[in-house]
Amino acid sequence: MDNLGRIFKSFRDARHISLTEATGGEFSKSMLSRFENGRSELSAQKLFTALENIHTDVKEFTLAAHGHQKNSEQQLIDTLQEQSDNLDFIEAFYLEKQALYQKSRKKEDMIEAIIVKGFLCALKDGVTASTEESNFLHNYLFSVDIWGLYELKLFAFCTTILSSKLYTQYTKEMVNRKDFLGLFESNRYTIHTIFINGFFLAIESRHFAEATFFENWIKAHFYKENEAYLRIVFKFAQGELLFLQGNKENGLKQMKQAVHILQLLDCQTSAEYYQNGIEKLLKEN
Repeated sequence: MDNLGRIFKSFRDARHISLTEATGGEFSKSMLSRFENGRSELSAQKLFTALENIHTDVKEFTLAAHGHQKNSEQQLIDTLQEQSDNLDFIEAFYLEKQALYQKSRKKEDMIEAIIVKGFLCALKDGVTASTEESNFLHNYLFSVDIWGLYELKLFAFCTTILSSKLYTQYTKEMVNRKDFLGLFESNRYTIHTIFINGFFLAIESRHFAEATFFENWIKAHFYKENEAYLRIVFKFAQGELLFLQGNKENGLKQMKQAVHILQLLDCQTSAEYYQNGIEKLLKEN
């Protein structure tokens, strides 16, 4: 993000800490000054050191850094959800965002175009990310030193436009990030959503080796009891995997059990969604 240095400086100034004190002698104050003025970047390790020296929690800094993006993103999501059944609107909206990016070349405009395309995929078969969009998404996500909820949600939105192979590749890269453990502890629900999305995507793409990767990770970091909805959806996904691997009777039974639990909990919209998934699966197989 372009404004990381400026936001860091605002925290440092507010706490009346000098450049020298902020570096802690670990690196030069001129390097930190250039970072604050937007003239150069700072490695994640140096940034973590500096944040500790100015008594600022990484989560606090990340929230401040992404605050303006979250607000913009939420307005976009609200608009898309209001028009979620309007294919003509979503298509026109995507073309508008794409045209805006081609004119401005601003990464924020491309990000919005990608999010809109994710919604478009839910309404129109055959829509996928272009090579430019896939490359942009990867380069953007993995050039950001500190991930927050904004990056996680952006990745989760991209399930529908990425191939199973690319989504799995990006997920593995996410897990190998130095800041992943902290991300997981503070964003469990969103990260579990990323993995359950990947599990479904791999299953529906008949990429069973990739499905096994997602299934094993979910089992190793299983949902807490207060994450009951995700447990139910995971149970449904496991049933679908069994069904497509040839164990149709047990797979169908497990999917129906998951739908029944949703019905008992009066989650009618979700129950209807997954029941439609069963009917589509039976029709195609």
